Amino acid sequence: MKKVLTISVLAGIFLLGGCQSGEEADETPSENTSSVAVSSTESQTTESTSQSTTSSSPTSSSEVEESLWNDDKAQSLSSFMADWGETMDQKYKEYSEGNNVDWYGTQIPDVLVGEDKSWTTMLDEEPVNFEWSEDGEASEDNYALVAVYSDADSQGYMDQHLYFFTIHEGEPKVLVSKQNQGNAENNFYFWETDNQELKDGFSSIVNEKQI
Repeated sequence: MKKVLTISVLAGIFLLGGCQSGEEADETPSENTSSVAVSSTESQTTESTSQSTTSSSPTSSSEVEESLWNDDKAQSLSSFMADWGETMDQKYKEYSEGNNVDWYGTQIPDVLVGEDKSWTTMLDEEPVNFEWSEDGEASEDNYALVAVYSDADSQGYMDQHLYFFTIHEGEPKVLVSKQNQGNAENNFYFWETDNQELKDGFSSIVNEKQI
């Protein structure tokens, strides 16, 4: 009788242990599945954040600032001077550093600007300095000289015009001279043109407005 009781007790213990082991085995995959789901969600969130950051980054091209003067504006001025000169019954050529117009025996612009400068430029009876400029900028107080035009090759003596296209403190200014002889002081005199069409045309080109 005692043996039968002992065997029954042992069988009960084994059965109980087997049930507990089965329950633990059933819970383990559930925990792993939960862990995988969390990792997948975190990965998606990271990718979304990365894409959002990339799309919101500004492009460097949008930060490029347009210069006051450039090759395109120089070409626009050339076309404008050809048309404007025709309306005035005048024919203009462009001159530059090292490419001078023979202005009544004086080589312009080299005697007024650059390394060969030997004359003093006067604007409204006050001395001014010109500085060749490719972008419309110049040193403090200097006039940025971006173009020189003259009709000296086509106009008769005493009827010639000389124009300096300048930018001073961000403002476009067209200066004109008809000086036809030298003087003891070697001063060369300019004044701002009164021709409104010429002033407006140059200003529109500098400021990129429709002419």
